[in-house]
Amino acid sequence: MVDTARNTLVFDNLTSQLQFPSFLAFAYISVIDFLERLEPVAFVIWLVCGFFKIAVCLYVAAVALAQTVKVREHRSFCLRWRCC
Repeated sequence: MVDTARNTLVFDNLTSQLQFPSFLAFAYISVIDFLERLEPVAFVIWLVCGFFKIAVCLYVAAVALAQTVKVREHRSFCLRWRCC
């Protein structure tokens, strides 16, 4: 809701015609004429939120699959990354 309110306040009726209004809104934000062009901050926030969203979805899918096939341990359906 905060994103939608910010985009509507910045762009008014133009919001529905823009492809990435949230990213473009960060270009207009200026904090005390010192912090400007905050698009990299928006990109990092978007990237981190996307990572956590995918992680939660994969976890829920593993738990649901374990419950569906009646396996006690859902960890057998999780991906394991090994460095060495």
